[in-house]
Amino acid sequence: MAKHKEGDTGRGRVARQRNVRPIVALATEGLTEKNHSLLLAQRYPVRVRPRVFDGSHGKKLVDEAATYAEDVKAQHPDAEVVSAAIYDLENTSNKSWQLAVETNTYAESKGVLLFVNAPTIERWFVLCLGHKSINASPRVINRELATLIEQHGLPPYKKPGSPLFHLQLMHYIDDAMERCKQAGHLGELPCMCLFVELVRSFDGASE
Repeated sequence: MAKHKEGDTGRGRVARQRNVRPIVALATEGLTEKNHSLLLAQRYPVRVRPRVFDGSHGKKLVDEAATYAEDVKAQHPDAEVVSAAIYDLENTSNKSWQLAVETNTYAESKGVLLFVNAPTIERWFVLCLGHKSINASPRVINRELATLIEQHGLPPYKKPGSPLFHLQLMHYIDDAMERCKQAGHLGELPCMCLFVELVRSFDGASE
């Protein structure tokens, strides 16, 4: 079962191709994750191709991610293609955690890298700006995010977030990773830190 390991992005299962920009075929549940991933990837020599699968959750999202990666690979046979998905728990109940653990095990069996938010990607935004809590409800997370946005003088946030908002958050990604580490990441679940490490792992790979 995947547990957060520093520097472990899961890329060992994919063969590296030279002189071709690698592609992360990313399945998301909404536009917020899509917008954030695109801005994050702009700094590195990797193409992130996010596609929103609205209404897909759990194993269905994993299946969509695997099929999507196959389609991308067929379109770009010479490129290194990594299949990935960003998954939101939506709440932090024991049932949701167990479903996420089972979904991650299923993703591993399908060759899909799963990156989990608990409960939603807004917690990742909160970690960017200065908080460490892990078990807060979405309502509490959203309230904390609004306060932190005001304190930092960032553009107002409303899903899916403006390009300017996501661009400003890029200055705080390292802070989020450090705070997430201090909070113990997500235990046995792969968190957004691993998505950042995955994107950064391509730096210089296609030169």
